[in-house]
Amino acid sequence: MTPPAWQTSSYCGEGDACVSVAAVPSGVLLTESSDPDGAILHTTPEAFAALTHALRTDTPSPHIHITRTPDGLVRLHHPHTPEQTVTTTADKWHAFTLGVLDGEFDHLAEPRRSLR
Repeated sequence: MTPPAWQTSSYCGEGDACVSVAAVPSGVLLTESSDPDGAILHTTPEAFAALTHALRTDTPSPHIHITRTPDGLVRLHHPHTPEQTVTTTADKWHAFTLGVLDGEFDHLAEPRRSLR
């Protein structure tokens, strides 16, 4: 099995850990690259599209919940799978959001045809 090709925002500093996303045959993965053994949030391209739309319009995402802790962390999770919570910093989330606003991840929001 080929490992996912992870992508981070161009707004992340070179060599810096950041929110990473990858396309896989079954959907889209999100994780915090500084925690390679940490949680990986698995979602559909449609749910990822809803997340990027929510970030562009400053509205809540219906599929992926975004919460902020008092100590400045940002957490992403599906409402029904809280064990898959990805935790990042506000700065890394901001870099990811800037990438979303620039369309860097739009290709991940498109439904993919299965390979035959």
